Amino acid sequence: MLNNAFVLHSMMIKKAEIVVRLKNQETEMLQLAQEIELAKRRYSLSQESLKKYETLQENGYVSPAQTQQKQEDLIDLGVRVSSLTRTRLQLQANRLNLEAELAALSNTLSTDLAQLQRAQAVLKQEVAENSNRKASLITAPQPGTITTITYQ
Repeated sequence: MLNNAFVLHSMMIKKAEIVVRLKNQETEMLQLAQEIELAKRRYSLSQESLKKYETLQENGYVSPAQTQQKQEDLIDLGVRVSSLTRTRLQLQANRLNLEAELAALSNTLSTDLAQLQRAQAVLKQEVAENSNRKASLITAPQPGTITTITYQ
Protein backbone atom coordinates (compact mmCIF):
# COMPACT_ATOMS: atom_id res chain seq x y z
CA MET A 1 0.00 0.00 0.00
CA LEU A 2 2.88 2.32 0.84
CA ASN A 3 4.53 1.53 -2.50
CA ASN A 4 1.32 2.39 -4.33
CA ALA A 5 1.21 5.77 -2.61
CA PHE A 6 4.88 6.38 -3.35
CA VAL A 7 4.51 5.50 -7.04
CA LEU A 8 1.40 7.64 -7.34
CA HIS A 9 3.09 10.56 -5.59
CA SER A 10 6.20 10.39 -7.78
CA MET A 11 4.06 10.20 -10.93
CA MET A 12 2.04 13.21 -9.79
CA ILE A 13 5.26 15.16 -9.27
CA LYS A 14 6.52 14.22 -12.75
CA LYS A 15 3.18 15.19 -14.25
CA ALA A 16 3.25 18.56 -12.50
CA GLU A 17 6.80 19.17 -13.77
CA ILE A 18 5.78 18.37 -17.35
CA VAL A 19 2.72 20.63 -17.10
CA VAL A 20 4.90 23.50 -15.85
CA ARG A 21 7.36 22.93 -18.70
CA LEU A 22 4.48 22.95 -21.19
CA LYS A 23 3.18 26.25 -19.77
CA ASN A 24 6.66 27.77 -19.94
CA GLN A 25 6.96 26.65 -23.55
CA GLU A 26 3.58 28.16 -24.37
CA THR A 27 4.77 31.50 -22.99
CA GLU A 28 8.01 31.18 -24.94
CA MET A 29 6.05 30.37 -28.12
CA LEU A 30 3.92 33.49 -27.71
CA GLN A 31 6.99 35.67 -27.22
CA LEU A 32 8.69 34.03 -30.18
CA ALA A 33 5.63 34.62 -32.38
CA GLN A 34 5.75 38.32 -31.52
CA GLU A 35 9.45 38.42 -32.23
CA ILE A 36 8.94 36.72 -35.60
CA GLU A 37 6.23 39.22 -36.55
CA LEU A 38 8.49 42.13 -35.64
CA ALA A 39 11.39 40.62 -37.60
CA LYS A 40 9.14 40.12 -40.65
CA ARG A 41 7.93 43.70 -40.40
CA ARG A 42 11.50 44.93 -40.15
CA TYR A 43 12.44 42.77 -43.16
CA SER A 44 9.59 44.31 -45.15
CA LEU A 45 10.69 47.82 -44.20
CA SER A 46 14.24 46.95 -45.19
CA GLN A 47 13.02 45.79 -48.61
CA GLU A 48 11.26 49.12 -49.12
CA SER A 49 14.36 50.99 -47.98
CA LEU A 50 16.52 49.01 -50.42
CA LYS A 51 14.17 49.85 -53.30
CA LYS A 52 14.42 53.54 -52.42
CA TYR A 53 18.21 53.34 -52.24
CA GLU A 54 18.32 51.59 -55.63
CA THR A 55 16.23 54.42 -57.11
CA LEU A 56 18.47 57.02 -55.47
CA GLN A 57 21.57 55.23 -56.80
CA GLU A 58 20.13 55.19 -60.33
CA ASN A 59 19.66 58.95 -60.06
CA GLY A 60 23.17 59.42 -58.66
CA TYR A 61 22.22 60.55 -55.15
CA VAL A 62 23.83 57.64 -53.25
CA SER A 63 26.86 55.49 -53.90
CA PRO A 64 26.71 51.79 -54.83
CA ALA A 65 28.40 51.03 -51.48
CA GLN A 66 25.43 52.51 -49.62
CA THR A 67 23.01 50.43 -51.67
CA GLN A 68 25.13 47.35 -51.06
CA GLN A 69 24.99 48.05 -47.31
CA LYS A 70 21.20 48.08 -47.51
CA GLN A 71 21.29 44.77 -49.39
CA GLU A 72 23.49 43.27 -46.66
CA ASP A 73 21.09 44.56 -43.99
CA LEU A 74 18.23 42.90 -45.85
CA ILE A 75 20.11 39.60 -46.01
CA ASP A 76 20.90 39.80 -42.27
CA LEU A 77 17.24 40.37 -41.50
CA GLY A 78 16.28 37.42 -43.71
CA VAL A 79 18.70 35.22 -41.79
CA ARG A 80 17.19 36.46 -38.52
CA VAL A 81 13.65 35.57 -39.67
CA SER A 82 14.85 32.12 -40.77
CA SER A 83 16.58 31.55 -37.45
CA LEU A 84 13.50 32.55 -35.47
CA THR A 85 11.34 30.28 -37.62
CA ARG A 86 13.73 27.38 -37.01
CA THR A 87 13.60 28.07 -33.26
CA ARG A 88 9.80 27.99 -33.42
CA LEU A 89 9.90 24.60 -35.16
CA GLN A 90 12.25 23.27 -32.47
CA LEU A 91 9.91 24.50 -29.75
CA GLN A 92 6.96 22.84 -31.44
CA ALA A 93 8.87 19.54 -31.66
CA ASN A 94 9.83 19.85 -28.02
CA ARG A 95 6.20 20.50 -27.11
CA LEU A 96 5.12 17.37 -28.96
CA ASN A 97 7.74 15.38 -27.07
CA LEU A 98 6.49 16.73 -23.74
CA GLU A 99 2.89 15.91 -24.64
CA ALA A 100 3.94 12.37 -25.59
CA GLU A 101 5.84 12.06 -22.32
CA LEU A 102 2.77 13.19 -20.43
CA ALA A 103 0.61 10.62 -22.20
CA ALA A 104 3.18 7.89 -21.57
CA LEU A 105 3.29 8.85 -17.91
CA SER A 106 -0.32 7.80 -17.34
CA ASN A 107 0.37 4.46 -19.07
CA THR A 108 3.44 3.96 -16.90
CA LEU A 109 1.43 4.75 -13.79
CA SER A 110 -1.23 2.17 -14.55
CA THR A 111 1.42 -0.43 -15.43
CA ASP A 112 3.39 0.22 -12.24
CA LEU A 113 0.26 0.09 -10.10
CA ALA A 114 -0.80 -3.20 -11.71
CA GLN A 115 2.64 -4.69 -11.05
CA LEU A 116 2.51 -3.58 -7.43
CA GLN A 117 -0.95 -5.08 -6.99
CA ARG A 118 0.25 -8.38 -8.48
CA ALA A 119 3.26 -8.38 -6.15
CA GLN A 120 0.97 -7.73 -3.17
CA ALA A 121 -1.28 -10.60 -4.19
CA VAL A 122 1.71 -12.95 -4.51
CA LEU A 123 2.97 -11.90 -1.10
CA LYS A 124 -0.43 -12.45 0.49
CA GLN A 125 -0.60 -15.89 -1.07
CA GLU A 126 2.88 -16.77 0.19
CA VAL A 127 2.02 -15.55 3.68
CA ALA A 128 -1.08 -17.73 3.68
CA GLU A 129 0.88 -20.77 2.43
CA ASN A 130 3.64 -20.24 4.99
CA SER A 131 1.19 -19.90 7.86
CA ASN A 132 -0.39 -23.20 6.79
CA ARG A 133 3.03 -24.89 6.78
CA LYS A 134 3.88 -23.82 10.32
CA ALA A 135 1.44 -26.13 11.99
CA SER A 136 -0.38 -29.12 10.69
CA LEU A 137 -2.83 -30.93 12.90
CA ILE A 138 -3.05 -34.65 12.40
CA THR A 139 -5.62 -36.69 14.19
CA ALA A 140 -4.13 -39.94 15.46
CA PRO A 141 -6.16 -43.11 15.22
CA GLN A 142 -5.34 -43.86 18.88
CA PRO A 143 -3.85 -41.99 21.84
CA GLY A 144 -0.07 -42.23 22.28
CA THR A 145 3.33 -40.56 21.86
CA ILE A 146 5.00 -39.97 18.51
CA THR A 147 8.63 -41.04 18.43
CA THR A 148 9.49 -40.61 14.73
CA ILE A 149 7.89 -38.95 11.73
CA THR A 150 8.67 -40.37 8.33
CA TYR A 151 8.04 -38.17 5.33
CA GLN A 152 7.68 -39.70 1.90
